[in-house]
Amino acid sequence: MEKELLIKSAFEDGGFIPEEYTADGRDISPPLIIENVPSDAKTLAVIVDDPDAPNGNFTHWLI
Repeated sequence: MEKELLIKSAFEDGGFIPEEYTADGRDISPPLIIENVPSDAKTLAVIVDDPDAPNGNFTHWLI
């Protein structure tokens, strides 16, 4: 049995992005670690979505 796909970053799912990774901070991309990708996976999609953006929903990343 394969392990569950695991995605790790500098913040929790549904949490706030630390200031360092915003325009108010260093404006750099947070680290992203993807582990336990199934051996038969052909593609992965990672979406970082911001539903609280001032102008409505904003997609920061679509990888």
